[in-house]
Amino acid sequence: MAIRALIVDDSSVMRKIAERTLRQAGIDLSEVFQTGNGAEALGVLKDSKVDLNLCDINMPVTDGLKFTKQLSGVENAKGVPVVMITSEGSEAHVVQALSCGARGFKREFVGNRLNPAWLDAGGQRSATGSAKRTTRHLATRAPCRSFLPRCPCT
Repeated sequence: MAIRALIVDDSSVMRKIAERTLRQAGIDLSEVFQTGNGAEALGVLKDSKVDLNLCDINMPVTDGLKFTKQLSGVENAKGVPVVMITSEGSEAHVVQALSCGARGFKREFVGNRLNPAWLDAGGQRSATGSAKRTTRHLATRAPCRSFLPRCPCT
C-alpha cells in the first residue's frame, strides 16, 4: 500500500531527513508534500488527501500544536495520524502534543527509525505487516492513545 505523506517542518534539511527515514523504514511513499509551517500545510490539505502527517512543534506562522488542533476541521485530514518530529523532548511537550491530537511523538528524528505502527488506525496490522504494541496507562492499565514506550498521561 503506497502512502501519501505530508511533512511539516521549517527546516528543509529536516524535511528531507524525514522523507529519507520513511523510505528507509520500508514505507512505500507514492507522494510526499513538504511545507515550512502549519498554515502552508493546511493549504495543502484543502486540496490533497494524505495518509500520514509528520510535523515539527516549533515553526513560524502556525506551529505544530496549533496545526494539529486545526486538523479536526479539515475534511481531508479526518482520521489521518499526526506524528510530531521534534527536538522538544520534555514529557510536558509529549503530553501537550498528544492532547492536541497527535498519535505519536518522535524525539530527535535523525538516526532513529520510524515506528510504522503510527500508520495503523484501528489496531490492525500496519502497512509493513508488523503488529502494533498497545501502550497502557501506568495506573489503570487501560489502553492509552500514546505510542510511546511508557504512558505520558499519568
